[in-house]
Amino acid sequence: MNINTFRKSLAGGGARPNLFAVQINPPAGIGTTHGGDKMAPFMVKTTAIPGVNIGPVEVPYMGRVLKLAGNTTFDDWETTIINDEDFKVRKFVEQWAEVINGKADNLAVSADPSSYTSDARVIQFSKNGKPIREYAMIGVFPTAIAGIELGWDSNDALEEFSVTWAMSWWETADTTFDEGVTTGKFGVSFNVSDTPLGDFSGAFEYGF
Repeated sequence: MNINTFRKSLAGGGARPNLFAVQINPPAGIGTTHGGDKMAPFMVKTTAIPGVNIGPVEVPYMGRVLKLAGNTTFDDWETTIINDEDFKVRKFVEQWAEVINGKADNLAVSADPSSYTSDARVIQFSKNGKPIREYAMIGVFPTAIAGIELGWDSNDALEEFSVTWAMSWWETADTTFDEGVTTGKFGVSFNVSDTPLGDFSGAFEYGF
């Protein structure tokens, strides 16, 4: 075992945490006129590939504990978003929260989960710009929209804010690359140009 063996095992040089994009599909209750969903691939600066937890069921037996597999749970999904001057993504998320529960009237636009839950994706890219893996978060909705810190001494900085999302579960799929069009498991496709990571402008097509 030497460094050359390790190098050969690390195919492609390893996945890089800065080569990703996020797609957030709007729920039926707010539509797409706000344009915030189109900005998300450019404005979501940090996130995480989602995790999963399987709780153990502990069964005591004569001084020992037998552990069996229990239920699966999914942690909340976190995003940090750059605030564009039009506030498009922030208004998109704020409108989403208003559909769930109005700030003034304490009412929901609809009790039907399909009106306020949707799907989101994290897409991992290789260093040549090709999508290689996608994670789809199913049944997402925002549970916390952080405030934006302001200050007269905040020079050379962009506004940003974090959003916490609940989800029902997530799924994964390897992607296939063919003549610039990548199609994943979830019935979505997007074009990839010759430039690094491709041009996301208008490229996403919805419909998980």
